[in-house]
Amino acid sequence: MAAEKNNKTLNVPNLRFPEFSGEWEKYLLKSITNIYDGTHQTPKYTKSGVPFISVEDVTQKSSKEQKYISEQDFHNNFRNPPQKGDILMTRIGDIGTPCIVPTNEALGYYVSLALIRPFEKLQSCFLNYVIQSNSFKRELH
Repeated sequence: MAAEKNNKTLNVPNLRFPEFSGEWEKYLLKSITNIYDGTHQTPKYTKSGVPFISVEDVTQKSSKEQKYISEQDFHNNFRNPPQKGDILMTRIGDIGTPCIVPTNEALGYYVSLALIRPFEKLQSCFLNYVIQSNSFKRELH
């Protein structure tokens, strides 16, 4: 919640750790992260290889079978593959559902997902929490 000082609303939380002071700063997402999208072409699926995910995998709205693409398709289509700590966020169909990438293993993703890579000083778990907030969702929509 914001506090008031001389009829001006301050952007400070009501509960605060003693080592922090001052107002919270607001940033545009693009100023604190790199944002990428997935492949725009539907890849040729294989029986094994690099896992390939879409919105349904992030939202866990279905228990469909895991899809895979070949190593070659992965290397040809993903200049910025997901890394541990990145956030994949839905952007088509379901909008704004995030999940943190748990591993550095190769992972392909479709254009319906945005890959958000926080700059070094920004913690993924904090950003994931912010993305799930009502204020972020209002701005997103």
